[in-house]
This record gives sequence, structure tokens and C-alpha cells, in this order.
Amino acid sequence: TVANFSLATTERFTDRNGDKQERTDWHRIVAFGRLADTCERLLSKGRQVYIEGRLSTRQYEAKDGSGKHYRTEIVARQLRLLGNRASGNDNRRRT
Repeated sequence: TVANFSLATTERFTDRNGDKQERTDWHRIVAFGRLADTCERLLSKGRQVYIEGRLSTRQYEAKDGSGKHYRTEIVARQLRLLGNRASGNDNRRRT
């Protein structure tokens, strides 16, 4: 079993001028086996999670013939749910 999904991380900081800033980055996540089954079963849009894994960059040929493209993904090894569906206070670990 394979699960592929996107995960957003948001960094909030104050710049040199004292203005509050926010930067969101999107990451591609891939999980295999039991962990993929857990992701399929428990994750939904907006769910807060902690993902631990390794970075993997792969190369592929574009379907439109424009050449080689690269994609960096996080291959998940561990998933921790942060908050529960109702109140956001459940820290159970899932693998």
C-alpha cells in the first residue's frame, strides 16, 4: 500500500521592521505499508500531524516531453497525530 499526500508547514516570524510575517511551504509525503494504511484511514484535510522520515529526490521524464524533472519527497517513517478531530488535544502515536 502507498499513500501520497501534501503537507503544509507554516513559519510565523517578525521581520527586521517589526512586522509579523508568515511563510507556508508545501511538502510531498509518501508512506508505505501499514503506515500508508494508517494515513489513508486517519488523515484528512486540515488534520495536524507530525511526520518523521527521510528525504528522497527522484527524477522523471515529463509527459509533455519538456525533459527531466525532479521531485523531492519525504518518505515517512513515523506519524504522530496532533490534536483530535473535535478539540485538538490528542497526542496518540500511530505507526
